[in-house]
Amino acid sequence: HAPLKNPQIKNLGSFQKNVSKFFEEVVQLISDKSFDNSKKVVSLSTNLMDKTVKLRKEQIKYLKSDTFNTSISLLYLDILVESKNLILYTTYLLKASKEFTRHFKF
Repeated sequence: HAPLKNPQIKNLGSFQKNVSKFFEEVVQLISDKSFDNSKKVVSLSTNLMDKTVKLRKEQIKYLKSDTFNTSISLLYLDILVESKNLILYTTYLLKASKEFTRHFKF
């Protein structure tokens, strides 16, 4: 594959920072077994998933206008889809951990 283009790199860089913050928050909540801020983290998860939709729509516009190479665009779209899946599954893990901890009172 050719390298990603500057707008793609910029968007992914910003997105990656937010995703990293999300994962750090989830790890902290699960490690501490303190789920007081879980609603905030779930809200962050929702915002990140919404952001993936926005970025995908932008990329599809670029694809339609032939601004970017198709293979680069497919790679970028794959990154967004897999990121969304990771965020979704991590949110499920957080919710399950919260219920498990609450049920077994660890």
